[in-house]
Amino acid sequence: MTAASLRELAAVKGYPPVLIDGMLDRDVSIVRAQKRENPTVRRLMTETEFEDQKAEGRWVNPVEIKPKGQLLKLTATQAEELGLARFVVDARDPAEVYGRYGVDSAQVKDASPAWLDQFAAFLKLPAVTVLLVVIGFTGLILEMKVPGTTVPGIVAALCFILVFWAHTQFSNQVAVLAGLVFILGLILVLLEVFVLPGIGAAGITGVLLMLVSLGLVTFGGNEIPQTAAEWFLIGKKMAQYLIGMIASFGLALLIARYLPNIPYANRLMLVPPGEKPGAEDEPPVLPGAALAASLLGAVGTAVTVLRPAGTVHFGDQYVDVVTEGGYIPAGARVQVVEVEGTRIVVKEV
Repeated sequence: MTAASLRELAAVKGYPPVLIDGMLDRDVSIVRAQKRENPTVRRLMTETEFEDQKAEGRWVNPVEIKPKGQLLKLTATQAEELGLARFVVDARDPAEVYGRYGVDSAQVKDASPAWLDQFAAFLKLPAVTVLLVVIGFTGLILEMKVPGTTVPGIVAALCFILVFWAHTQFSNQVAVLAGLVFILGLILVLLEVFVLPGIGAAGITGVLLMLVSLGLVTFGGNEIPQTAAEWFLIGKKMAQYLIGMIASFGLALLIARYLPNIPYANRLMLVPPGEKPGAEDEPPVLPGAALAASLLGAVGTAVTVLRPAGTVHFGDQYVDVVTEGGYIPAGARVQVVEVEGTRIVVKEV
């Protein structure tokens, strides 16, 4: 904003524009003069303006407000005298301020930084930021060295989310943090379902993060819980969403069970060949079943990482297999322990 625009703004607000010059220009000297015909009328002007009008004799008794060579600095009393402040009150007695504006002291809230702002400021400390980055990269390296543990990867993701959140303009917004946490939770749940089957750390942590984020964002957008009652309300909302999640799981199982028997709706599902009307009682022999059966007890080498699915080399054949649920690194010796149709189950030996 330029000096000219500041002068215009001061004029619109009813403040003498010359005060803006005094705040920005050390060489300006400001005086307050009285009108000769009416001493109660006073005016602020530069010393140069007063000297120019001195011959006319309209303005007399100049009082120096700002000397030349320094910027304009006013005390509270001076600001009130010049019309820049409405009232001057004792800062040690806030009740006087409340009384001036008719405000109930019980309705006044402390404007000091909330806990979330303090937390963001703590994360911005150079030492804390470096520590989070070190922990994050350590978790990533451990996850690559020991695949399948998931916990180091989860810790690393949380560290990097906190770093990026704290160092952006969204560091005081609960909704943004809740959204990031929800996305992380969703990714962990999808990893549990499609990459790391079973009830493990990724799935449990993902569900908890999603519940926490839903509780925070539905509490009030950017409002920050302050009291025990507000935290209890968040816990109550999380419990409601947990109940809803359990109910949705039961509803999904119910639909999956009865959907094949519902006319027209059963067209949404692909029915296995052996369950189609007119199919033989004996299940058909799937392609490759004979080969799979011949591999029972065979020992081979894992070509890829088995977690739990992957490829194993048996003699001159490469076969897709699954483990019994555990993780087997590439290059390990494995043995076929179970065959179901074309599904070949192996374990490390």
